[in-house]
Amino acid sequence: MTIQRFDADGSNQSTVVSGTRNPTALALNPDTGDLWALAQDRDGLGDNLRSDFLFRVQQGGFYGWPYAYIGKHPQPGFASLAPDKVEATITPTCCSPRIPRCSTWSSTRATSSRRNTKAACLSRS
Repeated sequence: MTIQRFDADGSNQSTVVSGTRNPTALALNPDTGDLWALAQDRDGLGDNLRSDFLFRVQQGGFYGWPYAYIGKHPQPGFASLAPDKVEATITPTCCSPRIPRCSTWSSTRATSSRRNTKAACLSRS
């Protein structure tokens, strides 16, 4: 999937990023203009799951889906179809604590509150 950009009248469609699966929320930092997104990266993990990761959108970036997940982790059954895409995958800024392979979260989860964890996670960008 992609995140697209359009002018207000619907013209000038362009792809901002690709390789995202179910970007569930977008937010614009009013001070920096950075666009942030939450994404659900993988299927078959149950219903009502929170998003897998938060990332700062990088123009032209590729975030792995369907060839890799949570960075450059090969997705079984798909990675071999496009190893170059696996290698090109951008690692997300911060991951959900339910994802054991995500090193960005493990270094922040010892913080004492949700607010501190969020701030520590966002400061990685």
